[in-house]
Amino acid sequence: MICPEPVAPSRWLIVPAVVAGALTLWIFYVADFIFPGFWEWQPSGVVAIFLMGAATGWIAPRGRQWLTYGVLAAVLGLLTIIRGSPWFYYSLSFVPVALAVRCGVAAAGYAAGLFLRRFQVGRWAMLAVLCGLAITEVTWILARDGYVLLRHARPRHIAFNDTDASWLFLSPGERARGLTYIALQRKGIEARRMFVKALHAASEVSTDGHIVLAMIAQGQVKAGFFPEAEATVRCIQDPVQFNLYFTILATEMAKHGGQAHARRLFDEAIQKAKQHPEQHQRDRDLYLIGHRQWEGGMHSEARQTAALIQTADSKADLLDRLNDSWQLEVARQQAGSNRFSDAEATIKQHVKDPYRYCDGLISVASTAATNAQPDHARRIFEHARTSAQQIESPSGSNGVMADIALRQLELGFQRESQQTVAFITHPGIKAELLKKLARAGPYR
Repeated sequence: MICPEPVAPSRWLIVPAVVAGALTLWIFYVADFIFPGFWEWQPSGVVAIFLMGAATGWIAPRGRQWLTYGVLAAVLGLLTIIRGSPWFYYSLSFVPVALAVRCGVAAAGYAAGLFLRRFQVGRWAMLAVLCGLAITEVTWILARDGYVLLRHARPRHIAFNDTDASWLFLSPGERARGLTYIALQRKGIEARRMFVKALHAASEVSTDGHIVLAMIAQGQVKAGFFPEAEATVRCIQDPVQFNLYFTILATEMAKHGGQAHARRLFDEAIQKAKQHPEQHQRDRDLYLIGHRQWEGGMHSEARQTAALIQTADSKADLLDRLNDSWQLEVARQQAGSNRFSDAEATIKQHVKDPYRYCDGLISVASTAATNAQPDHARRIFEHARTSAQQIESPSGSNGVMADIALRQLELGFQRESQQTVAFITHPGIKAELLKKLARAGPYR
């Protein structure tokens, strides 16, 4: 009797095994976001790849084990290259190392899966269980503010400053940013409710939570919720980061009409700075506080802070900033009254910092152009350009002249803008500006 030769299983039977491995990897990936403690467990990635191989080997078809592992390794290698690896930041030479290590871990898991074949499991039953777990995780994510985020956090490039952000808002940081973005589109109680959701998401961030809290607090300031913003920033546990963002938040409050709240926060920061036992630490903190007050437009309070500083250089620098800001404000008022020569003279006589000097001249020239005084505008722009050429730093000089050329182009002075570009020495900046000039069309 002739026994028929055994028939090898179809190659298509390897697909369920590879899909089971991919689902296992996905389940562990999403579990990191559902259970924040996984972020702190370093071996979680190794375990996920090991179990990926084990799930694939457990239901790999007989006679196709090597082909199944080959396809699994190819899928894992493709994911590694697409998603990247922390090693890639050091050198691309780590790419083959990363591929070898991950494929090795998957091979160990695959061998363990082949050992588990003695416990018979239907491939379709395993796929059903894994699909059920994956669907449960996605449902959990959507129930946890995911639907609101997916529906309303658009456009994404405004909601996030991250081109690689997950489309499902998996991480707590992404949820907090998205909910803050949505809150700024709402009003009243609905906005407050969204901010509360964002704070709940921020509480799950295991590292760099102070950045997320500061972002939420700044959003609350923009919405006018000053007491809530103060309570949010006080949730920062790191004392160094708290001192940094506390004064930044006070500056934002001052810029958005919350001078009373800002003044109280600045007073608290000043009292805390005075408690430093060493003079240089007190002066450093007081200078930073005064600088924040100056940025927020609280010039009189900044002068009072400057009076507390003992270090001569720090005090002089802060007072120069305040004096320049005051004189620039006077020049803007003069330019608003069409007294362009007086505004130019005010800047020339009283503003000391070369960058603020040029910025003031650009502002006055722009006002002259919008008030139908092109001759004054051309003359003051020329003054700003010659002043920019005298800046010692080449990068600073090129940056200021680029600002002048762009402003001239926006106001319709194409010929003068091209003349300004001719003095720029940085090839990249010059090339970019020449492209914009070419798109602007003929001279006016």
